Amino acid sequence: MVCRILELYLKQKEDYRKRSIQVTNVKYNLIVTYICLIIFSVLGIVNLFIQIPDFLYIEFIIFALLFMLLFIIERKNIKNQMIELKHMIVFWLNYKKN
Repeated sequence: MVCRILELYLKQKEDYRKRSIQVTNVKYNLIVTYICLIIFSVLGIVNLFIQIPDFLYIEFIIFALLFMLLFIIERKNIKNQMIELKHMIVFWLNYKKN
């Protein structure tokens, strides 16, 4: 009985993590998009009054790429946690059989 309850708990936890990962991915995508839009808008408005050198645009592109790289690394960490959770479920299922 305890193993069955634990099994249900782990399955619910896995489903919850999948949904939270989807929501988190959407939030990260929106945050990155808004930051890029805000910085490009500010640079565009400033460029109307003052000529901005090209290296500032290049620096922003590098910043956006590094930000996206950080996002990708974080997603891989979350996926690794999901794999660990699946291993726990398999372990408990095998334990239940024994």
